[in-house]
Amino acid sequence: MSKGLIFKPVLEEEQVLATRLLGTAVEQSRLANAYLLVGDNREAKLDLAKQVAAYLNCTSTERDTRGSCLRSVSEASGSCQNCRWISEGKHPQAWLELMPREGASTKIPVEQARLLSEEFTKTSGYRRVAVIYEASQDVFHRPSANALLKTIEEPRGNGVFFLFARSEDNVLRTIVSRCQVVPVIMPGKRLVGPLNRLLDRSAYSSALANLFSELKEEEADLVAGLKELSNLPFFEWSRNLARGGAKKASAHPTTGVHALELVESSLDIVGQGDNVELVVDTVYLTELEIIGTMAIDSPILTDYLNELLRLCEETKWRISKYVGKKAVFESFAFQWIELRQSLSSPVSG
Repeated sequence: MSKGLIFKPVLEEEQVLATRLLGTAVEQSRLANAYLLVGDNREAKLDLAKQVAAYLNCTSTERDTRGSCLRSVSEASGSCQNCRWISEGKHPQAWLELMPREGASTKIPVEQARLLSEEFTKTSGYRRVAVIYEASQDVFHRPSANALLKTIEEPRGNGVFFLFARSEDNVLRTIVSRCQVVPVIMPGKRLVGPLNRLLDRSAYSSALANLFSELKEEEADLVAGLKELSNLPFFEWSRNLARGGAKKASAHPTTGVHALELVESSLDIVGQGDNVELVVDTVYLTELEIIGTMAIDSPILTDYLNELLRLCEETKWRISKYVGKKAVFESFAFQWIELRQSLSSPVSG
């Protein structure tokens, strides 16, 4: 499969990270079961979902060289039937939608959620894409969410869910934990923080330096503490992976002692002020700086970094809700170890 054939160029220019994450997943046949698209740009979210659905179901003989009809054909009359239906949001099997009924309650009825779940039990020759237009817990409330949890976690028939929300903070945690979160920005805006650094692969080697350069001169002690985090034994696994591949990394596994040392050092820095996000960003960018270049050609490592980013964002969210910092950091560190251990297939090197 040729690269860069999933999305229209204008969408790729506007949504660099989203199209890169989704496009790579499609190209490598590694789509997640569910994606939570967050941000205010609802039009772009819908375009992303439709263009993925179109590529997965396009019957054009030129799909592998030009992309789907929705991407490459300007006139609807020249499109295949599947792409026309998906463009109109009317495909009877490949395009499924969930939203509140007009004129009724603002909440999504449980019955509708169950019907959508039942659709995934039916045999189909299409790659089904289901869109939940408003996934905030005020609309996609717990009873409806519970009716779809198992389906979202393991949709049958290679299906994929796209859930829309302004922020993942507005979505039930049971739903967020089953999704890969993808930011969708407004036209002319740019991502900030670690997500923005994911876009420039040439900047992986300087990710930490760029983060520290954003801090003020009077925060020199804070910068020194953050730099020490990257020198902890916890990251020996990453350095061994970069130097000698999976075999060398597995010979030097991350231990519980390493995890607790990371927790203690992190809490020391957090105790100096409100530095939770800086600490979490620093440890993530340390991992990105060490193995990010390897991940470019390794689907397994790409998935690992994506899952680690999700874990980092969840950790920041949990601490923001006034949960005990020590317990959260310990959970974070040990979940990180489990994530490293889950790299069951060989990686490059």
